[in-house]
Amino acid sequence: MNATTVFASVPAISDQKPEGSFSMLAYEELAKIRMYEAQRSAAEQRMARRLLVCRRWRRIAAWAVARADRVASTMAS
Repeated sequence: MNATTVFASVPAISDQKPEGSFSMLAYEELAKIRMYEAQRSAAEQRMARRLLVCRRWRRIAAWAVARADRVASTMAS
């Protein structure tokens, strides 16, 4: 599930007719909102970690290419 899916699935406070006590329904709605915010935050953190990992592997790959070029030029001499 990507961040776009998480944002699209966040429900607004419902406009349905309450069937129980208002305080319990409000508590449940707030609990749902907190749960969705936690899921969205977790998705954002996963995306940030993936970006950092991608940057790190690109730096490692660039270092490996430069090292291979140095070794190849040393062997050619």
